[in-house]
Amino acid sequence: MRIFVDADACPVVRQTEEVAKEYSVPAMALGKRAYAMHQNGWQYTNENIERLLMERHLAKKARRASGKHHLKGPRKRSEEDNLQFKNKLERLLIKLLEQVNT
Repeated sequence: MRIFVDADACPVVRQTEEVAKEYSVPAMALGKRAYAMHQNGWQYTNENIERLLMERHLAKKARRASGKHHLKGPRKRSEEDNLQFKNKLERLLIKLLEQVNT
């Protein structure tokens, strides 16, 4: 099993080896029947990736229309965020290992 981490995942690099933050990368991973996780620990799925891509597109259109091109980013990561990510990654890996072993 190989795990890939997006360079933007620096806060959780200790908990992983590779993951993705941008929606286009998880969309490509899902297209290859791979798994992708957000830096906050939730899993990208075929069910939620289309909605996320559409929301990103609509937000970009709204920013263009309003003239606001720089918006406030996410809050600073906490140790609790890192722990939550680690726990969810471990659960996903256990699930995948169980699938491989059955």
